[in-house]
Amino acid sequence: LLLRALLFNRYDIVNYLIQYGINKNKVYKKIFTPLTFAAYTHLDQVKFLIERGADINVTDGFGNTPLMIAAGHGKMECVKYLVNKGANIHQKNPKGYTALLLGAKYGYFSVVKYLNENGGNLNDKNNKDDNALHLCVRSGEITMIKYMIENGIDYNEKDKKGYNVLMLAAFFGYLNIVKYLIDKKMNIYEKDNEGLTAFDFA
Repeated sequence: LLLRALLFNRYDIVNYLIQYGINKNKVYKKIFTPLTFAAYTHLDQVKFLIERGADINVTDGFGNTPLMIAAGHGKMECVKYLVNKGANIHQKNPKGYTALLLGAKYGYFSVVKYLNENGGNLNDKNNKDDNALHLCVRSGEITMIKYMIENGIDYNEKDKKGYNVLMLAAFFGYLNIVKYLIDKKMNIYEKDNEGLTAFDFA
């Protein structure tokens, strides 16, 4: 009932249910909590729930917090609000993703930049040892790649398969990124766990 009331923006019903003790942090259908559901849709709903005591770091059925959801969907104003209200920037989901890593994975440069400038860590890694640079290269967003390198990310890091960012850029066919990384003096002969170099991925 609470999720349905949120879906139809029936704040009067939501407020009534909260006043009468409904669990604001319950996971519904093994997927959503009210706040993680709101993070997909409306900032007003997020504010409404937090002002009435919803746990800002509550996790949904997948282990994602509202901040992770907002970051992974490019909801910039929601990201800012949650951070300003004290959301845990460093919290990870079961796959090892922080909000910043999810922003990088889905190509949301403004989200990544904001989180990095407000305490996030570009060098955090998920369970596959992907850092933000490994994740964002898949989107081909060279502006974000340049920002990360200029802001101290270790661009020689490898994931669990031994792939570095140059290999990934070559694999996805991003010639402009390959050229940029070579200009940064990345070793074009570096090998992955199978003995392959960036040349083999091109």
